[in-house]
Amino acid sequence: MKQTFQTQFKTLVVILVSLTLLLSACSSRGTLAAETGEVREVQSTSLIADAATPNIVLITAVPIPTRDPAMYPEDAEGVVIAFLTAYQSDQEGMDKYLSKAMRKKMPEGGPGMLLQLRDILEGYAVTSAAVNQDPPAAVITVAVKVAGTADSSRKFTLSQEDGKWVINGIEVPKKSE
Repeated sequence: MKQTFQTQFKTLVVILVSLTLLLSACSSRGTLAAETGEVREVQSTSLIADAATPNIVLITAVPIPTRDPAMYPEDAEGVVIAFLTAYQSDQEGMDKYLSKAMRKKMPEGGPGMLLQLRDILEGYAVTSAAVNQDPPAAVITVAVKVAGTADSSRKFTLSQEDGKWVINGIEVPKKSE
């Protein structure tokens, strides 16, 4: 039983490290691709278990990039993430990430209503990002988890306005009947 617990613990550690790497790769990928048009490989994390000390697992730490919330994001993916973060903590500040046209057709209830979420947003993850530099346009797809519902997605279209990426459309999948 003790050995089974140890095996399960090691498996859990590997899964957590993999998720950390995946999130790190997603958050750094958009910035590099948007600024340089290059693709960067992400180095894998090393998992080492020494035979003499099977209970000790060494993991190569990979820092997760952070953004200053006061600064406007430089890349399209960052704008979408900032918009979703604002939904959770500062719905009044969400409109600064929207294009002028989107602000003009704001629904009653504010920019949070554009996401058409029926409950609390528990989490989100960027599932795909396509950025074109000339003309500047981007499509970012995000998986969202809302309390009490099945996972869903939102597709954000972005363009540049006054030198900044802005959201000019949010596509909500239609419900299957």
